[in-house]
Amino acid sequence: MHRLTINNLGPVSECEMTCRPFIVLTGEQASGKSTIAKVLYYFRTVKDDFLDAVMSVLLDVQRQEKSLIKALREALRKKFLRTFGYMVNELRPGMKIRYCYTKDFTITVRLIISRTRDRKILNVELNKPLADAVNEYEKYIFSEAVSFTKKPLPIFQAEISKIFNDNFDAVYMPSGRSMLAVLSNYVRPLSFDYCTQKYIENITAIRQELTGGIEGLTDYYKKDINIPQIWEQAQRLIDRVICGSYRVDGGEERIILKDGNSVRISFASSGQQDALWITNLLYYYLVQGQRRAMFIIEEPESHLFPSSQKYIMELISLLCNSGHSVLVTTHSPYVLGALNNLLYAWQFRKTDKQERAAKIIPQTLWLDSEKFSAYFVRGGRAEDCIDAETKQIQNERIDEISEVITDNYEGLLSLKYEDSENASE
Repeated sequence: MHRLTINNLGPVSECEMTCRPFIVLTGEQASGKSTIAKVLYYFRTVKDDFLDAVMSVLLDVQRQEKSLIKALREALRKKFLRTFGYMVNELRPGMKIRYCYTKDFTITVRLIISRTRDRKILNVELNKPLADAVNEYEKYIFSEAVSFTKKPLPIFQAEISKIFNDNFDAVYMPSGRSMLAVLSNYVRPLSFDYCTQKYIENITAIRQELTGGIEGLTDYYKKDINIPQIWEQAQRLIDRVICGSYRVDGGEERIILKDGNSVRISFASSGQQDALWITNLLYYYLVQGQRRAMFIIEEPESHLFPSSQKYIMELISLLCNSGHSVLVTTHSPYVLGALNNLLYAWQFRKTDKQERAAKIIPQTLWLDSEKFSAYFVRGGRAEDCIDAETKQIQNERIDEISEVITDNYEGLLSLKYEDSENASE
């Protein structure tokens, strides 16, 4: 299982986590949730950087440029700056991020202070076993250089995925999606940070396949065969979240409302704009069969009514139970409460109450606590917030803000009754 470590990057001073299939990050704004999410995306897209490095080395017929390992390290240095927005001189002393793909293969990015030149250096380190594997792959591709020029891209991708023990596409969905939904047709992706750029590239790449909405996508992939029940379940959840269906009409993105009228995306509700491409991307990968994705979703609840927050988390859980992985950042107690229900439902599995529990919450949504982790991010640290006994997110994390509000209300009530008591005296 993959492992992630972060030290002194932005607001995060210390974070260490095992990357289970479903990860939840909660905590106050500016606590470091997005930083952790971006670090995960940074490392899960190393496969793409490696493939680009392979192609650049193969195209360098005269071998005058860098080796494969040097090309990869340079690409990772550049991507770091584009992902996190820091100049090297702005990084905190002791900054280090590390990712373990296997027990043997590790990449570390750290800040080094050069004593001789008195300057900061961003150093990318592949540990020896991984560096050896990369060097062996470089020898391999040049031993068959002629055939490699005709080698299908999926074969390259499969070979690289095997090296990194990762056959998942990494799909980032940043916050601020309502604005991006409006601007993605008009703004060059390179105007944004790396994660947002890739998000816009993703939706641009699949928009053509979704001109007929998710229904058209369903028809394309299943033809005349009955669609799987899980697809129908996903469609029902999407309908409850979006309150309409997506279409592209004359090159213009629209939402067809339940009354038959339609609205352009730019004039749809902020909740629809925020959730639309979450649901589109999730459904797109659901119908892809064996193609798997690691979804990193910031604030999926943004601008949604509490019931819709529940439905979108059920949709995400459905995808996770279909073989995908997910990391979610959230501020919402409704999201955490909905997840706890799905974790609790799992406890009825293989009991005499399983069928009755499944009538309350469909079994396809139940979450296995062994594949689930949640962290409360504050004070620069990510704290495990799973209750060891119940195997659910600790209730105090969900109720924390409610308790503050309740305390304020009770304080005001006590003032009111204090005045009444004084008057009666």
